[in-house]
Amino acid sequence: IIIDSVGNLASAKEVEDALAGKQVTDMTRARAMKSLFRMITPHLTIKDIPLIAINHTYKTLEMFSKDVVSGGTGITYSADNIWILGRQQDKDGKELAGYNFVVNVGKSRFTKEKSKILINVSFENGINRWSGLLDNALEAKLVAKPVAGKYQRIDENGEFLGDIYKEDD
Repeated sequence: IIIDSVGNLASAKEVEDALAGKQVTDMTRARAMKSLFRMITPHLTIKDIPLIAINHTYKTLEMFSKDVVSGGTGITYSADNIWILGRQQDKDGKELAGYNFVVNVGKSRFTKEKSKILINVSFENGINRWSGLLDNALEAKLVAKPVAGKYQRIDENGEFLGDIYKEDD
């Protein structure tokens, strides 16, 4: 089941108010959203039915703000994974060549939380299937960066193996 987008789902009260011409705020929406996810999550889990819900995010008003999924805590509590996507322009000189998407793992029952997964998509070649692989290899200490712009494989003892590769190899 895919919901695109949770933020665009209207509550019954919101629809009734709009039909009646009332210009009031729906204060029952977050409670109804929490109730909805509380009711459907056990049924989806028992029947092994995946639910992908696309939602909006907003920044908190803390000193060091962070992205939070909108719609109340019900969505956050019942989710197995929460991924917050970001996007950066990938330019070739001054011309836009594509985008670098950053998948920030906000919550997960399966992977390390606070992980960042990088995915490069160019207009010319589409998704780069090796996106983020070098960053993961550097973090796992399978590859070292002996000098700027060059990389070399290393073994479990930290010894260099094989040739040195340039960044664009």
